[in-house]
Amino acid sequence: NPIPSTYSLAYTASGAYQGGVLAPNGDIHFVPLVAAVGQKISAAGIASTYSLVYTSGFSYEGGVLAPNGDIHFVPQVATVGQKIAIDGTVSTYSLVYTNTAINTYVGGVVASNGDIHFVPLTAEVGQKISSTGSVSTYSLVYTAANAYCGGVLAPTGEIHFVPFAATVGQKLSTAGVPSTYSLAYTLNQSYNGGILAANGDIHFVPTNARVGQKISAAGVVSTYSLAYTTSVAYRGAVLAPNGDIHFVPYSARVGQKISATGVVSTYSLAYTVASAFAGGILNTDGDIILVPSAARVGQRIFTG
Repeated sequence: NPIPSTYSLAYTASGAYQGGVLAPNGDIHFVPLVAAVGQKISAAGIASTYSLVYTSGFSYEGGVLAPNGDIHFVPQVATVGQKIAIDGTVSTYSLVYTNTAINTYVGGVVASNGDIHFVPLTAEVGQKISSTGSVSTYSLVYTAANAYCGGVLAPTGEIHFVPFAATVGQKLSTAGVPSTYSLAYTLNQSYNGGILAANGDIHFVPTNARVGQKISAAGVVSTYSLAYTTSVAYRGAVLAPNGDIHFVPYSARVGQKISATGVVSTYSLAYTVASAFAGGILNTDGDIILVPSAARVGQRIFTG
């Protein structure tokens, strides 16, 4: 059974971080949304802070590990890109498309060719970073306010955007061509983030959704019952070594997981508060580290 526990953070603020990335050296970096400093957790579990080159309100949400070992933060309203090199050096770079008046992108996905795709929340165009570091934009089939939030690389090589307020699904082919498809369930602000299961299914993470929704490896969209639902319940998910999928509690009062056989269940958490955690990372020791948003302490889940 999962065993949650808490630990001290070096920096806390309301809405501080949204998402995290495991670096090649075993450090976990939290992605700064409104945080004024970077924060990381070492492989030994020690929290520390470091300086950022660029900070702004609601700057980045989500991050991606590039094939060369760089960590890229995904720009929400940031006017420049920001990355952490494999040696820990923080630097910025120019973006092709930014819009400080809207929530442009949330989350990113590394394509099978090494390109990093930002997931369009309210952006009117797609934006990607090639494996050589070149930034470019491309046309989308569907755009809307608060459309997609997070994305997942399917076993087929397609990238699926996760519907937040979108009424249709949208994916990118292995060649980078966008297309849309029907969803089984839509609701304004329904899902926030997605996860690839061990069997190849993609699960959307329920935020306000009253049912779960997944896409099979064959591309079939279906729904299933959840054990717990509430408003702004979960944000992000983590695949444990035993095949369980853990949803990350945002304002949920209990943890919720899906077993490798598809059984949905809940469990007690060590710490809960409104807007507590946003995203999670599987640590090198098999523990799940939850990313603090408004939480004043860190929380980790021992998965066994």
